[in-house]
Amino acid sequence: MSDTIKALTEAVRGRVITPSDSDYDDARVVYNAMHNRKPRAVIQCVDSADVMAAVAAGRDGGFDLAIRGGGPVQFFRVTHFS
Repeated sequence: MSDTIKALTEAVRGRVITPSDSDYDDARVVYNAMHNRKPRAVIQCVDSADVMAAVAAGRDGGFDLAIRGGGPVQFFRVTHFS
């Protein structure tokens, strides 16, 4: 696990899902199947502090980010691509 992903795991209250997790494929799915990307991590943010930490980690690490909000539990997913 990269240092950035490890730091995120310690910094956020939500889940940080990586390819080694059993629910990774479910977490990374997007509505449009034409965009079948495999991110380094999917961060399931539970509050604005998690979103801020994920965006800051992406900025500081030079990662591309994809942010998706909403859903039945109203959380944000911040996806870090390599």
